[in-house]
Amino acid sequence: MGKSTSKLRPEVVMDLQKITGYSTQELQDKYTEFIKYHPNGKMTVEQFALMYKSLFPDGDSEKFAHLVFSSFDQNRDGGVDFQRILYVLFTLPVEVRLMINYNGHLIFMT
Repeated sequence: MGKSTSKLRPEVVMDLQKITGYSTQELQDKYTEFIKYHPNGKMTVEQFALMYKSLFPDGDSEKFAHLVFSSFDQNRDGGVDFQRILYVLFTLPVEVRLMINYNGHLIFMT
């Protein structure tokens, strides 16, 4: 992906708006928060596992989180960028999306 920037490219914003229904400002705010916690522009499997555990504290969440992350990390570089995370999250069942939206800051925290 290269060096991260503080703004999403216009074509990425348009693409993500179609998928998420978020406004340009909402996407930019979420991206800014993502970059705050992931300055290189990617979330690692360890960071994802922590986020996943906070969403699903019961059971063996770490093992499952690694499995889920591997489906996100299609190029197998050990990181998932903001755009890919939103693509995948918006394919989840609505109940899970509502929980993540309610706790939205969790998808960006380390």
